[in-house]
Amino acid sequence: HDLESLDDIPYNDKNKMRELKKALLRLLIGVFCLEGIKFPFSFLVTFIINNRYNFAIPGFNRIIQLIAHDELNTHVPTTRHLFAIFRTEEEQGFTEFFGSDGFFWKELDALIKLTVESEIEWAHYLFDNKDVKGITTDSSEYFIKWRANFLYQMLGVTENPYKDYVPNADTDFFETTRNINKQNTASQEADLLTYQKGQLKNDWEKFDKDEQQQWE
Repeated sequence: HDLESLDDIPYNDKNKMRELKKALLRLLIGVFCLEGIKFPFSFLVTFIINNRYNFAIPGFNRIIQLIAHDELNTHVPTTRHLFAIFRTEEEQGFTEFFGSDGFFWKELDALIKLTVESEIEWAHYLFDNKDVKGITTDSSEYFIKWRANFLYQMLGVTENPYKDYVPNADTDFFETTRNINKQNTASQEADLLTYQKGQLKNDWEKFDKDEQQQWE
């Protein structure tokens, strides 16, 4: 809210600029948690249910693999890289927030913990007193905390509340399943992807015609 209500950047107001920089860091940390913890848990649930129920949702595995590749191989590392730039390049104006006990680390800790708590609460809603093959509240909680540890480790924080959550069978399944280079595409999934590409192509042609008519 601090950022979206901003009409002009108050470069000459040092105090205001400092608060806006903190708001930007808070936003980026939130995105880091969204794409690094919340999204992977939803990917895991889809992968496991599809795997244990004979691919009951045709086409979803391949689509989720592509989305997961984008999120976890591009978006999350990009945000980490931004943090590295802000932490080390003084001309960016953010280094003061990255001291050993600085704003960034406190906010990171608070937002990761909040994300973990909310996802575990969601897992309870999904799986408590329900018989779902291959996944439980306990296994979900372990996976969520493993992802939290993973994000901490990405930023060099080896001592963190989730450091004991190391890879296990579920995390290995997740990493293998999301790896688009190790998977073959089932025929029904290939058909679904082809159909979608065709639809997109047709949509773009329609858009081009509409644009041309407007200019004419």
